[in-house]
Amino acid sequence: MSCRSILCPSCNAQLERRRKDEIKDNEIKSDKKPIRKIPVVNIALCSGCGNCVDACPFHAIVIENSKAVIDESICKKCRKCIPACPSDAIS
Repeated sequence: MSCRSILCPSCNAQLERRRKDEIKDNEIKSDKKPIRKIPVVNIALCSGCGNCVDACPFHAIVIENSKAVIDESICKKCRKCIPACPSDAIS
C-alpha cells in the first residue's frame, strides 16, 4: 500500500490524498460563480412606490406609468432591488 498523505506546503499539516473516484459529488466545490440574472418586475404586483429606485446603486430603475422599469443595459445584477420591494414585485 502506498503512502496516502502529504504535507501542506504552507503549514506542514498532514493532508490526505484521495483518488477522484473516492471523492463524493457533494464534496466537490465549484470554482464557478453562480450566474446572476437581471431582476424582473412583475407589473401586476408593482405599486410604483420607488423603493427599488432608491435601492439601486447603479440608477438602473425608473418609475414609468406608476410602475418600475429596469434598464438592462445599466443593471449590474446586484439584485439589491429585490429585498427593497415591499410588494415582492421584483424577482
